[in-house]
Amino acid sequence: MRAVTDDALVTAHAARRPNGDLAVLLLNKDPDNSHAVSLAYAGYAAASGAPTVYSYLNGASSVSTAQAGTASSQTLPPYSLSVVLLHPAGAVAGPPGAPGQPSAAAVTDTSATVSWPAATAGSHAIAKYEVYRHIGANSEQLGEGPQTSFTVRNLRSGTRYTVNVLARDTAGAVSWASPPLTFSTVAPATSTCAVRFTNVNDWGSGYVASVDIINNSQNPIDGWTLTFTWPTGWQQFNGGWNGDWVANGNTVTVTSPAGNGKLAGGGGSANVGFVGGYNGPNIAPSVFTLNGTVCSAA
Repeated sequence: MRAVTDDALVTAHAARRPNGDLAVLLLNKDPDNSHAVSLAYAGYAAASGAPTVYSYLNGASSVSTAQAGTASSQTLPPYSLSVVLLHPAGAVAGPPGAPGQPSAAAVTDTSATVSWPAATAGSHAIAKYEVYRHIGANSEQLGEGPQTSFTVRNLRSGTRYTVNVLARDTAGAVSWASPPLTFSTVAPATSTCAVRFTNVNDWGSGYVASVDIINNSQNPIDGWTLTFTWPTGWQQFNGGWNGDWVANGNTVTVTSPAGNGKLAGGGGSANVGFVGGYNGPNIAPSVFTLNGTVCSAA
């Protein structure tokens, strides 16, 4: 399978997917000018209509998606990387194609709405989509339906979830899985405890953090343990104060010092601090657990 362009400053590569779709990678090497290119395909007839185009522009922070151009004509922005997703003309035999890359929106402490681009039907019409969560080597179905989005409920606060989506047709045939999506639920809006995290001083590979622990309940606390998990694998704990600190893998725990663990009811607080290091994205921890209770953000 080949895709051929008539522009010397544009390179094209094509890969055919199991469901018959064709993904065409286009690179505009001109840093200053857009290029309108004509495309031709050896051994492939594309369906009519505007294809889906995924574009990464120079200086952009994310990939943009749009229905643009045609299978035979595209306009490429300066110094850009684009993927044109084409569907074959005519019916495709076999199971449905895999759903597209899912995304998460409206993420709260207990729910999230997962959406995805529709799969391409094979020999039979698509009957439904099934959403699965992955837990190590195991998986569990979170829900299903005919629509291309699903709101997952009854999630745990401050928990990392990895999901993907399958398409099932009216004959029972199942597609390949979509690419995985990983998201994390957030801290609850209200709780009997609250935590205020402050990055006091950051020097590019490490920082000093101040953490205020607040007892929002009316009952005093005598002895506390605060726990959080690093959001990425590039972060580490390098020492702390005002508590007994323990780091175990990506989990960090600080326990009140002996004889100094009282938090008065109705807003009593304590302050701890630590030095963190990182060699990649430094995303601040956002979910803290105090004596087993997930705290809100102060």
